[in-house]
Amino acid sequence: MAMSDYLKKPEILDIDITEWNGRIGEPIYIMAMDNVNVARVRVIILANSEDNDALDGGLAVESEYNGLSWVFTATKNVELIPGMQIDAYVYDMANNLTKESLVLS
Repeated sequence: MAMSDYLKKPEILDIDITEWNGRIGEPIYIMAMDNVNVARVRVIILANSEDNDALDGGLAVESEYNGLSWVFTATKNVELIPGMQIDAYVYDMANNLTKESLVLS
C-alpha cells in the first residue's frame, strides 16, 4: 500500500470560495482525495499570481462532513480584487504534492 501511495499524487477536486468574502472566520473549502489518505492541506491567498507575499493562509482542517472536504478558516481580512489567487496545496502520506490555483475574476 505504501508503494501505491508513493506512486500516485493526491487529487484536488474543487476549491470552493462561495462562503468566503474576505473576512476573518469565513471558510474556504478544498475537496481533495488520494488513493490512501490525504495527510494535510494548505491554503495560501495571494494578491495576484505574480506576488509571492501571502495575504492570508495556513493549514486547513479535515471536515467531519465527509472524507474529502477540508476547511481553511480565514485569519485576516482581505479585500477581494480581480486577479487575486487562492492556492491549494494537498499532500498525501508519502508527501506527494498537488497544487491548484483559483484566480478571482
